[in-house]
Amino acid sequence: MTTTEGSPDADIKIRVRGGGSITQANTPLYIVDGFAKDDIKDIAPSEIQSIDVLKDASSTAIYGSRGANGVVIITTKSAQQGKISLSYNGFVGVKNVAKTLDVLSPYQFAQKQYERAVLGNTVPGDYEKYFGNYSDINLYNYMTPINWQNETFGRTGVTQNHSVALSGGSKKFSFNANYSHVYDKAIMYMSNYYRDNVSVKLKYNPIKWLKLDLTSRYTSTEINGSGANDQTGMEKSTNDSRVKSAVIFTPIPLKNLVTQDDDIEASASLYSPIQSSEDNNRYQKSTELGVNGGATINLTKNLSINSTVGYSSSDKIDNRFYGLSAYYTREGGAMKRDNQTAPSTFLGDIQRSTFQNTNLITFKKDNFVEGQNVNMVLGQESLIRKYYSYTRDIEAFTRTKMSQDVWADLSDGTVRPTRPFWDVDYRSLSYFTRINYDINDRYLIAATLRADGSSKFSKGNGWGYFPSVSGGWRISEESFMAGTQNVLSNLKLRAGYGQAGNDNIPNSSFLRSYTSSLSTYLDPTVFPNIYSAGTTLANPDLRWETNITQNVGVDFGFFKGRINGSVELYSNKTIDALMAVNTSGTGYTQQWQNAASTSNKGAEITLSAELVQTKDFNLSFSFN
Repeated sequence: MTTTEGSPDADIKIRVRGGGSITQANTPLYIVDGFAKDDIKDIAPSEIQSIDVLKDASSTAIYGSRGANGVVIITTKSAQQGKISLSYNGFVGVKNVAKTLDVLSPYQFAQKQYERAVLGNTVPGDYEKYFGNYSDINLYNYMTPINWQNETFGRTGVTQNHSVALSGGSKKFSFNANYSHVYDKAIMYMSNYYRDNVSVKLKYNPIKWLKLDLTSRYTSTEINGSGANDQTGMEKSTNDSRVKSAVIFTPIPLKNLVTQDDDIEASASLYSPIQSSEDNNRYQKSTELGVNGGATINLTKNLSINSTVGYSSSDKIDNRFYGLSAYYTREGGAMKRDNQTAPSTFLGDIQRSTFQNTNLITFKKDNFVEGQNVNMVLGQESLIRKYYSYTRDIEAFTRTKMSQDVWADLSDGTVRPTRPFWDVDYRSLSYFTRINYDINDRYLIAATLRADGSSKFSKGNGWGYFPSVSGGWRISEESFMAGTQNVLSNLKLRAGYGQAGNDNIPNSSFLRSYTSSLSTYLDPTVFPNIYSAGTTLANPDLRWETNITQNVGVDFGFFKGRINGSVELYSNKTIDALMAVNTSGTGYTQQWQNAASTSNKGAEITLSAELVQTKDFNLSFSFN
């Protein structure tokens, strides 16, 4: 588990047994209270009751393509029956950068510049212009350097998290309401983060055979700062990296820096990380609303029907500012003002919505045949995702203006044509069945078959079929192990094999795309825009990427469960891996193809122990 980079809103990156896909997301599927989510940034830690991770394909197969990289199941807290509870949870923490990189001292920096000047035959001219006579270079040993790493990442960060929860209920009805506020002053200059979250969870059992669930969640987020090295916007280069600038920029005060080098990297080194941060500022504000509801009908003691419906929508403002030192201003084609480079801003509005529906029929019967138990599930689910973005480019502002000045007076700039983008709707439809069968709780077998249909592939390739099977032998339940129960309380041998599909590519990769652009050779009053072929070459032969998982393991427990553990070997293989392949020379830049395969193998060892277990005190140990 890591964070993706240094911005205050950086996603938490979770990898379950490594990654299988080369260029696509290897993020697991998150299931929160039975409903799928793309991320868990809006889940307050104080709301979480438990977290479980499903790793092998036999256990994740029921979730289909979305569970191809593992499944993280999160259960939030529910009300305790019979009483109303009001609780507060809060913490305040401080943070500082843990370690900085070693950089040149003023003397070493001056010496390096002298050596470069000698090699470039610019001594004494260029060197003495900035550093003085070389015979006085020892004076730099007594100069205090500017610590740019401390100037950029040296703030004392403050994190505050406050949450209030109200819960209560009766035998038929229960509720849980939670409000949380997060403030994070990042260690990086100009960066901070705010988040407010409200959630409500309701459960209602009006009659014995009917159960209703409703969960709603609203989140508001505000983020200032573009992070240590953001490249998700116009920064298609590492030249604006604040980390790099903090390391290589001059440790002594120098003015009017210029370079004779035409290299873009060299020109980027002329700007301090503070200026780079100010000239690459970013402001984001987003709101998200999610509502999920479900109903379970118990038709008989052994047969039930469950249907869930979920809807989520988000609206995000993403404003970017590019000042005079930004890569986009210097090299990216920004408009000029009075024949000079000038600041620009990009104002983005992104809207997303997701609708999902799952329907299950479950049959469960113990002693179906004497000593034999069966659990069968037949299910269907559908998913629809919509995406729309609208970007306004306003450029050529007054050169002295900074981000707040620009955003306060947009009329000072020149508006470029807007860039609306409607993505093709993503639609998926799945059917699946699962059977769990055991004999005397000793011999266990589970099998799943899933058919997934995706709108991301052409008509002949839209459906993929993915089976899985697993088996277990609980050796500790055998009669010949009867004398070992007090010491060896659990011993189980298990193995599994499964397949899962992955369709995580742009929605219309199999279709020819077109790009709207300004008309330069036709009358703009008649043809203000023209459509030309896009940069991605269509591929109608795209098909599902398939992840194959095999595993074998042993679970063990000693002393009536006081010590538990497992040892497992696994092998993951991805075939027909989806990736963007460079197609330069064809008139297109790339094409999505099933172009590769990957594999990873490993071993997992887990161990847990209840060291002290009394009525009033527990002490446990776990290792993974």
